[in-house]
Amino acid sequence: MRSDKLQDAIGEICGAFVEDAHGPMPEARTIDRLGESPAPEETAAGRRAAGIVPSRDVQRPRAGKVRYGVAVAACLCLLIGGGITAGILDRGQLYPDAGGQPGKNYTAIDNTVQIWREGYSGQDYFLFNERDAANSASSASSSGSLSADAMPYRQTRDFSVSRAALEAEAVIPDEGRVTALKDHPLFSCEGRYHEDGTLYSVVVSWHRRGRADRGDVQRLYSDIAVTLAPEEVHEISDTVAIAVDGDGRVIDPVGTVTERGGVRILAEGRIGQEKSLSCQTENGWLKVSGSWNDSYEDVAEVFDWFFEHPSDLSRFAPERGDLITFESGVFAGMDDYLPDFSALGYYPAGGSAGTSVLRNGSFVSFEGLWVSGVTEEQARTDTYEWNEKIISVWWVVDAEPDYYEQEDCRYSLCELTEKIVEDTFAEGGQHLSFRWDDYICSLYAGSNVPAKECWRIIRSLQS
Repeated sequence: MRSDKLQDAIGEICGAFVEDAHGPMPEARTIDRLGESPAPEETAAGRRAAGIVPSRDVQRPRAGKVRYGVAVAACLCLLIGGGITAGILDRGQLYPDAGGQPGKNYTAIDNTVQIWREGYSGQDYFLFNERDAANSASSASSSGSLSADAMPYRQTRDFSVSRAALEAEAVIPDEGRVTALKDHPLFSCEGRYHEDGTLYSVVVSWHRRGRADRGDVQRLYSDIAVTLAPEEVHEISDTVAIAVDGDGRVIDPVGTVTERGGVRILAEGRIGQEKSLSCQTENGWLKVSGSWNDSYEDVAEVFDWFFEHPSDLSRFAPERGDLITFESGVFAGMDDYLPDFSALGYYPAGGSAGTSVLRNGSFVSFEGLWVSGVTEEQARTDTYEWNEKIISVWWVVDAEPDYYEQEDCRYSLCELTEKIVEDTFAEGGQHLSFRWDDYICSLYAGSNVPAKECWRIIRSLQS
């Protein structure tokens, strides 16, 4: 375990990456072996691949790599509650068996079940969910570790580059069919499999991000995800969250049930929170989730499309997907796209030279953290007292930049000048991206890193 000093350094540079400091970078390994070595998501590249992006000090104006979402989270989500009143249902009593018939434990709560009709709206699906919302004064959360052995799947394959083909085959909708997906440039599609290669689930997600410099982050933020599976999946989350009232009493989660064609559909969540619609049909399990900023109507529109267009899960055979692997260190041939950090007085944090992400063995991205103001041994073992003279920088090389990364990149390496670099960092910005041959490279710096130091690093690449 690295100490709080290195966590602070990483947190200073890229907010949500702070948890990446728990454990060393992994040796070369593939996603389809979740063994004793640290999961890729415990590394910077892995979490970046899973779409986890800075949220505190460094404001990256992009969504990160949602395309390679392994989504092995750190903690198991616990379900709290279970009272059954009007619109509040026990999951075991709610979800019907395959074929749309009620489960064997289903009780007499027909008076709480709505009947779907033409013109049924998102507000209809979530009719009961706003009940008691006014009494919810706050929420509480907690987390804990989860062994890789507890994961319900053992292999993953990436289908994200097949977006156009999946849309053309009507396996997934495009924005022309579902307006809720309009202007969602980030896309991820991942198949998850049991050890024997049989399908556990498919997770398809669409993402949209605003930009802090335009002031539209809150307005534009959107995450819509669809889970398809032969049967109900047991999701993994990194937190346990409960709602409490003003007196600290736990508020039972409220849901709404709709019957449609003999299938019972559960709506969970409410405005300002994550929300979802889920059901089990004769074709398999379907769940559509939306972020706190997505509306009931958005979630319902996506759900209705998938409900009316059952997906052929055989389309996601593992041999048709891409294998994403994580390799410790700099991928062969990519050394030329990094500054000579050793000559500049930096050492790799934790003794690791970063992590590379590969698609079917080909380079996708690299990133690593370097520290200055300490000895090599101190950096390797993290045995030093943190102070303002110790600075850290994060370096990223990307062969598959996403929409926001490309939008954010305004210069090539040869176009960068001292004024451009120093102005970028002096104005409070903590990252700079630029084109270099076929890649986009990015420098992220902590708030205590002088702008002139950032220019020194960039200038070393131009000489």
